[in-house]
Amino acid sequence: RTGVQVSRLLFDEAPGAAPRVTGVEWLPAGGGAAQAVRAAREVVMAAGSIGTPQILQLSGVGPAAL
Repeated sequence: RTGVQVSRLLFDEAPGAAPRVTGVEWLPAGGGAAQAVRAAREVVMAAGSIGTPQILQLSGVGPAAL
């Protein structure tokens, strides 16, 4: 999708396995409710040096205090 803003990553947390990113939740450019999309194989995130850490933190990755 183009012209959307990712709000967080979606994880598959199977018991006994490491959490794995399986999709993203995004906000439409014109406003509206968040929507989600799941990946069939893998998720590649490229949001730059500021956006990538921000999305990871919004997804619950990293220190909770941030």
